Amino acid sequence: MKMTAQESLKAILEKAHQRAASFFEKQNIDGGLETCSKDRLEELYERFVMAGDLGGAAAALIGQKLKFGLDDETQLTAKKLADMLGSQGAAEFYDWSNCEKALLYLELAAGLDPDNFEASFEVISVCTQGHPFRPEEALPYAVNAARLDPARDEVAYVTACIEQNKTTQER
Repeated sequence: MKMTAQESLKAILEKAHQRAASFFEKQNIDGGLETCSKDRLEELYERFVMAGDLGGAAAALIGQKLKFGLDDETQLTAKKLADMLGSQGAAEFYDWSNCEKALLYLELAAGLDPDNFEASFEVISVCTQGHPFRPEEALPYAVNAARLDPARDEVAYVTACIEQNKTTQER
């Protein structure tokens, strides 16, 4: 059950990539995320921003980040978008009890900006306090949160939730 900070970052980016690829597939965009050029991803990002679709904009930026990297200006844009996604994800969870949509936004936020403590923390909250109870999914985000704020003991909390889940399932 141990996980390094490097492994947690990899898991967070893989999850964000899965979310982005799924979005592209559902939208039938250019044969999927993997086939898009950098120019096409930039164009899609602009289109989604104009339409107010934060999830689509995040999917396009994640595709660009993973395939081509982000320049400094685009990285700053990604951080701002991650903040907006984090706020929207928290609202989906706390205000509307929509765990799936909250998790979508929060996982995209954490993928865009792995240094965003709040995004990782809120993924942990949804996975350990929402329905369904899925603490195993929170582990990479807990390790990442510990990397960002070692004084908080999110890994111990998530590990305890995982053990509680195992005990409950054994009954």
